[in-house]
Amino acid sequence: MYAITTGDSAVIRRAAVSVEKAALVATRFFVDTAMRNLSINRSVFCIGFNMCVVPAVLWPRMMLLRADLEVAKGRPEDAKIWYDKLLDLWSTADVEFQSMVERVRKARAALGK
Repeated sequence: MYAITTGDSAVIRRAAVSVEKAALVATRFFVDTAMRNLSINRSVFCIGFNMCVVPAVLWPRMMLLRADLEVAKGRPEDAKIWYDKLLDLWSTADVEFQSMVERVRKARAALGK
């Protein structure tokens, strides 16, 4: 949050890279585990050299990060798109995720119509 309020885009970029690397590691783990445990061919998940499809469980987190980054970059119209996509996907989420959904609703409302 400090990076956003001070406009330190280098810190934001480093954080985004860290998240991206973590997502890639998680994706590779998911693919490798599925291949081992379910005897699934890697081609089911991958669409080219080292380009594996991101598991659906990571989509909401990536949408939220993208929306927050767009706000930090001063691009509210793009942020609205990503907040709306996330709310469409998770508007009826389970109880344990409602606090996150409420946070997204407030962030979206702060951007206006």
